[in-house]
This record gives sequence, C-alpha cells and structure tokens, in this order.
Amino acid sequence: MTKASLWALMALVCGPALIAPSLAQDNATPAVTTAKIGYLGLQNDVRYHPQYAYTRIEISPAIHPVEGARLAIDDMKIITDAANIQLSLDEQEASNADNAIARLNAMAAAGERFAVVDLPGDVLAQVAPAVANSKITLINATAPQDSLRELCLPNLMHAAASDRMIGDSYAQFLRHRNWTKVLMLVGQEPRDIEMADAFQASLDRLQIQLVARKTFTMSTDPANRE
Repeated sequence: MTKASLWALMALVCGPALIAPSLAQDNATPAVTTAKIGYLGLQNDVRYHPQYAYTRIEISPAIHPVEGARLAIDDMKIITDAANIQLSLDEQEASNADNAIARLNAMAAAGERFAVVDLPGDVLAQVAPAVANSKITLINATAPQDSLRELCLPNLMHAAASDRMIGDSYAQFLRHRNWTKVLMLVGQEPRDIEMADAFQASLDRLQIQLVARKTFTMSTDPANRE
C-alpha cells in the first residue's frame, strides 16, 4: 500500500471532523476526537520471506506495508493535531483465516470502521465475505488477484494494483516500444499461472503477438533446460 493510499484512508476517517465548523467559544478547549484504524496481517507470511532464484541468488523480500501505514499517520499528525483528532493504528496479526475473521469482528465491535488488510489473496477471499455484515470496511493493501475484484463486496476496497492492471501496464510498455512479439516463460506454481493468464489477456487486448508460452522450472538441473 502506498503512502498516498493511506492518506486517502485517513481522509475518510478524519474528513467529517476536519470540515465540521467549530461551535466552541474561543476560550474553550475543544474535545479531542479519537479514531483508530485497524491493521491486520498474517503471522509468518511467506510473502515476506527471503526468496531464492534458480541461480541461488537471494532476492530481497517485499517491504512490509505496515511501514507505510505508520508513516501516513505520522504525516497526518500536523493536521490531526490542529483538528484535535488523535489517530492511532491497531496493529494485529492473525494465525489463519478463522482467526482473521475473529480479529476483524472484534475490531468492528470496538468501534473501528476501517481496517487495512495485508493478507494473501486466498486468505482474503475467505475473510472478506465472512465479515461482510460487520460495520468495518476492509482496505486490501497487497492482494492483486482479479478474483477478489470480481467478488464485488461492498465492504472491500482495493489499494493494491490488480493482476489485470499490472498486466496492462506491461503490455502498454511493450506497445509503446513497438515490441509486438512476446515469448512467455511461466512457473509451475498456481500463482505463476494466474499472473501469466492475466498478462496473456493484456497482450490480447493490445493485439501483441504471443509467440509461445512455455513452462519454466526453477532448477539448476541442465536436464530441465531446452
């Protein structure tokens, strides 16, 4: 999740208090309004583990988006202080989908109306429908799966780019450079296939020729190379 996305979320939470006219007298001390935003991640999330390429070169893990949430709240402080709003982040981690559902329901019961969710797509697909009737809006910070957008849940908003958006950006770059013939190498994991399908659809939309789509094995065994 980018800092700009978090700024938009802060505006949703703090907006009414920021624009409401003050009815207090000049010599009166205005009451402080408190607002808490939930943040839910997954314990031992493999997306943040160091990865190794087939050459055994270590790839840096993704940057944890909670840092962006903390920074956004810090950046808002000059505005929230002026509006007498005390904004805080309720950081929690769930052990699994069921625990995530329980934690989000508890956040809603405590009066939290927004929660930034940093969950893998398969977990979020279970969690979001289960809390659809809770008074909390989920902000998907990281899961790019197009299937989550197709759920069209009223309580689920997306700050993360979808697979289709990412695929379209790559295809638009290829079209801009006039590179109109593409060879696609695809890993064997289900997530690899999802991303490849989205990219292939983007190529079709921009009429870029897919010359071949071949399976790529992450291995140093020469027998796995053509």
